[in-house]
Amino acid sequence: MKPFLFVDWYKTLSFGHLWHKVESPLREQIQTLVFGDDLTSGLGDTWMRGKVTSEGVKAFVAQTLGINYEKLLSLFVESSKTIGANEQALILLEKLQETYTTVLITDNMDSFGRFTAPAYLLEKSFNMIVNSFDTGIRKSDLDGEIFKRVTYDFQGSVLIDDREDNCVLFETLGGKALQVTKQYDAVYHLNSLCSV
Repeated sequence: MKPFLFVDWYKTLSFGHLWHKVESPLREQIQTLVFGDDLTSGLGDTWMRGKVTSEGVKAFVAQTLGINYEKLLSLFVESSKTIGANEQALILLEKLQETYTTVLITDNMDSFGRFTAPAYLLEKSFNMIVNSFDTGIRKSDLDGEIFKRVTYDFQGSVLIDDREDNCVLFETLGGKALQVTKQYDAVYHLNSLCSV
């Protein structure tokens, strides 16, 4: 059986902003309302755990900020479809399917599976997509339970992620973590795996 190559999405394969089609300063107001200062609490966290849908979040935002719901939802869907992805990394991931079972693992919302993944044909680069919205748990929860739902044997498996805490957790499970930084991006790490 092939080892697993787990790859994060946000700040690893995509650096786009969730509401990039919404003009400033409204974009920043929405971001603050939904996510606050970070991505680990509040409405954003509830959304990533599958307890509210995109439509529910947009209804709350539209009502709170006094903006048109239909227009906001339309801009959000368009933003989700055009958020951006590192095409070079996706090509390398297709190549690495010869060696690894590729898994996109992301703390994300329903919009990812509904709009983003189809727009970028992510099923070509990944054998599996694991999203916290669908599982109800995030990567850091329950000692990495989301990873254990894919495999219990991490020997030879790799995680590529920008978050140091996720990388440390993955290594405690027995895998190897490669952290994405400004100096070492996803393409760098994927190329290093291609040359092994």
